[in-house]
Amino acid sequence: MATSTTAQKPTFVAGKITGSPKSEIKEKFESKSKELKGLGRTAIVMPVAIHEQEKMSFPEALRKDIVRLMDCGCLCLLHDWTESLEATLLRDIAIRLNDMDIVYS
Repeated sequence: MATSTTAQKPTFVAGKITGSPKSEIKEKFESKSKELKGLGRTAIVMPVAIHEQEKMSFPEALRKDIVRLMDCGCLCLLHDWTESLEATLLRDIAIRLNDMDIVYS
């Protein structure tokens, strides 16, 4: 259960991106963002468009997302998170920090 502090912070949404069609990526992340918004939460999604647009390497993209995760009170893992190295690493960080909620969706 979220504390009053974590409930006010955004939720970082993570899941598989690599190897998935862009339309599927967009649909699943937008769908989860809308669901969270309906619950009164702000969602921060793994910004695949930014990463691709800037032609970032995986380590560069991961560094940026770790910084984004640190501003969140919750990590929401999509159904395919186990197929994503980044989502798995972000989960490990969230577990070790022990100060944010983790939701498996």
